[in-house]
Amino acid sequence: MTNPDIEAVAEVVEEAHGQFMQRNQKASASIGIISSKIRAMGIAADAVNIDDVHSKTRLVLIVLDQDPGKVGMGIGQIESNDYEMITQLPVSELLAKDVLEVLEARFSLEPASS
Repeated sequence: MTNPDIEAVAEVVEEAHGQFMQRNQKASASIGIISSKIRAMGIAADAVNIDDVHSKTRLVLIVLDQDPGKVGMGIGQIESNDYEMITQLPVSELLAKDVLEVLEARFSLEPASS
């Protein structure tokens, strides 16, 4: 990653993920960088995602080349390319607490019962 905007977003995501995992011991979430996949689809952007293993939900934070300095946050299913846009804001205003609120509201805190 060389884009300073996505590097700043990644730092916030890492902080939020760490807080989420500390607060929710039974949760199972992982961070990923999906920029190369997005670019291969012809979208000029970099992105960081957090995946919830239990619910197969993905939170994506994306920085479009055409809109530097802003980050979009969307949520959807890992297997789908259909995401609900939650917000778009300046990268400088993205806080770990905002990402953490979405994680706690939308991710499963325990494995699904069978």
